[in-house]
Amino acid sequence: MGQVKLYLDEDIPIGIELALKSRGYDVVSTRKMHNLGATDNKQLEFAVSEGGCIVTRNAKDFILLAKVYWKQQRSHHGIILTRKVDVSVLVHALAVFIHSKALEEVNNQTWWI
Repeated sequence: MGQVKLYLDEDIPIGIELALKSRGYDVVSTRKMHNLGATDNKQLEFAVSEGGCIVTRNAKDFILLAKVYWKQQRSHHGIILTRKVDVSVLVHALAVFIHSKALEEVNNQTWWI
């Protein structure tokens, strides 16, 4: 059982990445990977290629992408949807998520935090 790796979409504050990394979690962001401005589909494809579960506030578009992936029988490593919340609240919620989920549990699933 491996630990969930996170890929943060560009709408997630940079402080989330820094806080999670300082706690030892495997997390990268669109900024760090130079993917700012890429389409949602490209962001999800990148997350898949890196083995990451994408974290985004863009629920509308990523719910649609999850449906497309399901219909096309394509796999992804999870989609975590969130609303705009305080950085400390989201850091805590993501840490709890990482500790409570196995990689196999998040594959092809969409989660609300």
